[in-house]
Amino acid sequence: MNSFRSATVLLVFLAFLSAPLLVSVALAAEEKSWTTLEPMPTKRFSLGVAVVDGKIYAIGGTNGTHRFNVNEMYDPVTNTWHTKALLPTPRYDFGIAVVENKIYCIGGSTGDWEYTGVNEVYDPATDTWETKTSMPTRRNGINANVVDGKIYIIGGSGARYPASESLLDVNEVYDVATDTWETKKPIPTGVNDYASAVVDNRIYIMGGAVEVTLNQIYDPETDTWSSGVPLPAGVDSASAGATTGELALKRIYVIGGKQNLDAVNLTQIYDPATDTWVSGPAMLTARYGLGVAVINDVLYAIGGIEGWIVYPVSAANEQYIPADYIGKFYSQSFDAGTWEDTQYDVFVVSNSTVSDFGFDADGARVLFKIEGEPETRGFCNVTIPKNLLDAENTWTVLVDGISVTPIVNKEGNYTTLHFTYSHSTKAVEIIGTDAIPEFPSWTPTLLILIVLAVTVAIYKRKLTRKPN
Repeated sequence: MNSFRSATVLLVFLAFLSAPLLVSVALAAEEKSWTTLEPMPTKRFSLGVAVVDGKIYAIGGTNGTHRFNVNEMYDPVTNTWHTKALLPTPRYDFGIAVVENKIYCIGGSTGDWEYTGVNEVYDPATDTWETKTSMPTRRNGINANVVDGKIYIIGGSGARYPASESLLDVNEVYDVATDTWETKKPIPTGVNDYASAVVDNRIYIMGGAVEVTLNQIYDPETDTWSSGVPLPAGVDSASAGATTGELALKRIYVIGGKQNLDAVNLTQIYDPATDTWVSGPAMLTARYGLGVAVINDVLYAIGGIEGWIVYPVSAANEQYIPADYIGKFYSQSFDAGTWEDTQYDVFVVSNSTVSDFGFDADGARVLFKIEGEPETRGFCNVTIPKNLLDAENTWTVLVDGISVTPIVNKEGNYTTLHFTYSHSTKAVEIIGTDAIPEFPSWTPTLLILIVLAVTVAIYKRKLTRKPN
């Protein structure tokens, strides 16, 4: 397939849902492709971009003269940016990775021809930084990739010009649990400024300086290297992101980069299962030295350089919807009942048809049916008022009686549960621990008052009864 089909797609989201899992995506009227979003506050390139809890963190980078320690967080739901705690060591061209919701920034350049192995970790939950054991080989022009909770830093540059003598083939892995480093089998051809991604626990190292087309694949389980079909267009300083197969097919997207020292707007798409490439719609703003983030199989291309060599520096933030993205979402509200003159609604956003909704207060559970095309993936984001149904510790989600693990997000007076499944017709149960009482909270008081009133009436009647 050499081009993407055009399609008119309707995407409906409930505006009030602010959970990070519900990424508000914009679709072009005629084709799922690229959309412009709110620019990054600080223009820069060679920055690090990472995702935690549905938020994108753009860290460090440079504008060609200044090394940044800025840390700016983008919220795709509100399309807004927020400033966070500064990176302790200003730098660019470093590796960035997320393990257990913490962001690791490793290596990079602190100045002209000044390389570092510093390893600093950011905790978004506390907005704080911590220093860990440094990478053994100081270098820049690197990416960081995570497999089984370990961070792999491969290749890069660690010397002055000429560039051909600066390329490294080193492969070092950082164990987050033990805060230690270990050396693994070197990459066959040393590269820097490459794009990389992980699919099915294999690390794909693609392209690199200068305009390399290599597709080098590392299997951490066997500590071995192999080769894939080369990139159609050799690029360096591109960035890559992988889709998971949940909402879009498993693919690696190599975005942007440079050729002949000038920025390009290429979207090169690789299928690891078939070892084949296709071309996607061109990025709106040609860039290299950009960062790419992926949330729910939607890609975001942030920052970079838009022109020749170093200028102009970009703050662009553009979103890409894959052509095979599950395009129609159904948003529905279901009446769960009225208590104390307050109506409680449960909101469902899904690519499945949702029916037969019910709320069982005695069983502290929400029930409904889902239906979708067989051999496709389905998902639900179910938002429940906490006053209606809550869970003290753990929510239970059953799909056709089989337990699935939801991703839970609490925002204000609502809890949103995200879970996926294989499509067919299935029954869903969402079970909490604390449900709204069967009777309104004032019912016991009313009953007491009624009993008292009856008692008083009987007592008065006895007092006023005439003796025989």
